[in-house]
Amino acid sequence: MKISYQEEHQFTKDGNGKPHPLLPVTLVGSQYRKVKTSALLDTGADCSVFDSSFAYAIGLDVLSGEPSTLLGFGPGEVPCFYHKVTLLVGSVRLEAAIAFVDQQYKEDKPVAIIGRRDIFDLLSIGLRQK
Repeated sequence: MKISYQEEHQFTKDGNGKPHPLLPVTLVGSQYRKVKTSALLDTGADCSVFDSSFAYAIGLDVLSGEPSTLLGFGPGEVPCFYHKVTLLVGSVRLEAAIAFVDQQYKEDKPVAIIGRRDIFDLLSIGLRQK
């Protein structure tokens, strides 16, 4: 079955006036626990990365996930734990492997990045900055 669906989201400007592609995302966990956030759409990221606080908020035991490391995300190798999570990206529901990391690798706010793994296999994404 193929479903055609289109949704548009505006680029959000940071404190310096630079536009960033942020998407409304909801992570859904056990017993329908949900947490909403805005996630940066990063076409250069191999995988989606979220702060471990999001995992705890939806009832996941972070350390029970598949252990791994990320390169190019922080200083050296950054430890992470992968979990399959239900995501609502805009109004589209999908299952994706998410790498959860410790807050210490991001200074000011919890990390929320949508990368290519799983997401780009399931969604057709186009970007237009202006």
